Amino acid sequence: MVVRELTGGIYFGKPRGFGTNENGEETGFNTEIYAAHE
Repeated sequence: MVVRELTGGIYFGKPRGFGTNENGEETGFNTEIYAAHE
């Protein structure tokens, strides 16, 4: 059985960029975009 989560996470967002986490480390993030045919 394969279970795949499709209701959140990177599938529905637009945020992308750089930041700093609670430990002062630099972080980067990117959200994947899907077109209707995918």
